Amino acid sequence: MKKVFCVIGAAITLYSCGGNNAPGQQTETANAGKDSVTPDKPQIIGRWTEPIPGMEKETQGFELLPDSSAKSINSATLLYTKWWLKPDTLTLVSKSIGNRTEGIDTTSYLIVAHTQDSLILKDKELILRYKKN
Repeated sequence: MKKVFCVIGAAITLYSCGGNNAPGQQTETANAGKDSVTPDKPQIIGRWTEPIPGMEKETQGFELLPDSSAKSINSATLLYTKWWLKPDTLTLVSKSIGNRTEGIDTTSYLIVAHTQDSLILKDKELILRYKKN
């Protein structure tokens, strides 16, 4: 009987000290959205543009800054504000201010290809091809 109480006491102690998170889970959640520029992809920082549909001589896009903030390029109604990078995924936070409505959107893009001067992103069936300026 004494062994049973010792086992139960030990289990309660371990449970109360352990919390509800699996190892590493709290760290991942706490770091979500923070500056996560990985050392192997520092070249993603910079200005990325694509032709404006119907006005191919003009470009639009975004600038990714080292502090995880972002800026829009030639877009008055879609304002990029923040970004982060996870393996094979670029997430952009933007504020839409068009059509008399405002809204915040967070979109994660699969990085299909990335070189020093080219970035190809995919969101469902949409493929976006950017050049670095």
